[in-house]
Amino acid sequence: MRIGLVRHFEVIHSSQKVVTSGEFKEWVRQYDIADVRQIPVDLCYNNWDLCFSSDLQRALQTAQNISKCKIVTTDLLREVPISPILDTNLRLPVPLWLSLGRMAWLFSHHSQPEKRIQTGKRINDFLTQIMSLRESNILLVTHGFLMFIITGFFSIILAEVFRQAVIVKEENDLTI
Repeated sequence: MRIGLVRHFEVIHSSQKVVTSGEFKEWVRQYDIADVRQIPVDLCYNNWDLCFSSDLQRALQTAQNISKCKIVTTDLLREVPISPILDTNLRLPVPLWLSLGRMAWLFSHHSQPEKRIQTGKRINDFLTQIMSLRESNILLVTHGFLMFIITGFFSIILAEVFRQAVIVKEENDLTI
């Protein structure tokens, strides 16, 4: 099985320098509905049997641009939602709000709409689903932070496959 993992194209979205928590919520809302800057892409491999895309517009636009196969949209590949960690009129840089939100997610802070265990279950459910498919070449179009999480799950799966292969070898090894 070959699995390709692609992040959506660059989002066309005005970036404010410093914002309050309320303005950050609006910034995130606008980012989620923004278009992408489409560019020609050479994936070096384009014989995909099936493409799964996040149902957010930026990922779907990217999938439609780079994939020639059937595209299936799913909310399981959506970016991990992010919210400000507190309501305040204090103005902070957008990258700081983003970093604080991701750290809060890491610790399953109540400010985040999706907890880490929920994200893990969502990704596990999706990967279990695609591993059972007959298609052998699957392209995934998703989002940056979610890609980080998915690659972590892949490394766990690969480690388990390797561990099982070693166990089988040890059981079949008749060397005394």
